[in-house]
Amino acid sequence: MLRHNPDGQPMTADDQTTRDQAIRTAYRAQANVRLEAAADRLRAVEAKASSPNPAKRAGCSNNAACVSSSPGQWECRDCRQITG
Repeated sequence: MLRHNPDGQPMTADDQTTRDQAIRTAYRAQANVRLEAAADRLRAVEAKASSPNPAKRAGCSNNAACVSSSPGQWECRDCRQITG
């Protein structure tokens, strides 16, 4: 954005304001892209953690397709519905 202009005119206050607003807009857009990318990564991690994992088995079930992660353990869908 800064240009070396040895024989040119100095920037006016309006030119500086216009330049600074354009830079602020660019920084805001860049920050929004980073936030959206971080949110996408978080959603992907959460989706992976809550989806069934066929490589894991719960102690009560041999059906690996119905097993998913809950905090600190693996449990099947039937066990998740039991209360008490």
